[in-house]
Amino acid sequence: MEERGKRPRKLRWVKARGEWEDRLIKAHRKYPSWGSKKLTVYLKRGRRGKGVPSLSTIGRMLRELGLSRSRRWRKRGPKLPMRERRAAIRSNDVWAVDFKGCFHTLDGEKCDTLTITDLASRYVLCCQVMEATTLEAVREQMDKVFRHYGLPKVLRSDNGQPFGSPGPHRLSKLNVWWLKLGIEVEHTRPGHPADNGSHERMHRTLKADTQQPAASDVREQQRRYDRWRKYFNDERPHEALAMRVPASIYRSSRRRTMEPKPVRYPVNWEVRVVKGKGEISWQCQRRFIGEAFAGESVALKPINEKEVHVYFGKLLIGALSRTGTRGLRPSVFVPSSQLEC
Repeated sequence: MEERGKRPRKLRWVKARGEWEDRLIKAHRKYPSWGSKKLTVYLKRGRRGKGVPSLSTIGRMLRELGLSRSRRWRKRGPKLPMRERRAAIRSNDVWAVDFKGCFHTLDGEKCDTLTITDLASRYVLCCQVMEATTLEAVREQMDKVFRHYGLPKVLRSDNGQPFGSPGPHRLSKLNVWWLKLGIEVEHTRPGHPADNGSHERMHRTLKADTQQPAASDVREQQRRYDRWRKYFNDERPHEALAMRVPASIYRSSRRRTMEPKPVRYPVNWEVRVVKGKGEISWQCQRRFIGEAFAGESVALKPINEKEVHVYFGKLLIGALSRTGTRGLRPSVFVPSSQLEC
C-alpha cells in the first residue's frame, strides 16, 4: 500500500500560468492595496468567471511573485459591554460621521477631512477637506449632503467637538439640529473607536490610498479625494457586501424634509426657553439645563412633589429638583424612538 499524491490529475490553468501571472501583475499595479479576494473578483469580471484560477491559487501566486505581505495580528483585548445601537440593515438606517486624523500637505497647510458613510452599504457620502472644524462649517457641509442624499434615521459619531459635548447625553448644538430634523443621535463610548469600526476601517483605506505621501496642496488633496470616492464606491468590492461594490446597493433616502420639525408638548407641561448660557428661569431661580439647548424650548413634566422631568421633544434629558437649586441631573440614555410624550 502506498499513499497517492494529492496533486490533481488535470491542471488546465498551469499551461497558461504565465498568462495569468501577467494579468495578475497588471491588476496588482492598478490596485496595489487589494488582496487575493478582491483581485479574484476583478479578474472574474473580465472573463465572466470562466477559466479564472481559484482564490487559493491566486493567493499563492501573489506570495510567489512577492506581491503580498503577511498581516501583523495583534492580540485582542477583553470584550467590553456595549450599549445597544440601531443595526444598519438598509441604506440610510445609520450614517457615520467623523473627522479623519489631521495631517499637513507638502506645502505645510493643515488638512482636516470630514467623512460620512452609510453603514449598511459602505457608501462614502462625503470626503471633504474643511477650512475649519467649527459648528457652522460642519453644519453647512452636512446640509449639502442632506440635500443631495436625503436624511438618515440615525447619525453615529464620536464625542469630539462639534459632534459631542460634556452636557446631558453628550449632546452638542449640532446634535440638537439633527434631533430637530427627526434624526436620532448615537455616540460611541469615549476611547473606543471600535464602536464605529467600519467607518474607522474606511479611514485606514483612505489614508493608504491618498495620503502616502500627501498631496502638494489642499486643492490637489481634494481632487485625490474626489477620485478616490468614485473608486471606493464604484470599483472596490467589499467582503462585507459579498464582494459587491457600494454603489450597487446604496439608494438615496426618501426623507427630504430639511425644515426643522416644530417641538410640541402636552398642554399640562410647563414650557421654558433656554437662554444663551444654557439656563432657564423656574421658581424664581436660574437652573442650568445645557448650552446645547440655548434658544430652544424645553418642557417640564411633573413627576411628584420633589422633582420634574425635563424633555426636549420626545427625549428625556434629565430631572430638576423642586426643593434644591442645583442644575439638571442627566437621565439614563433612552433612544428617542422609544419615548412617547
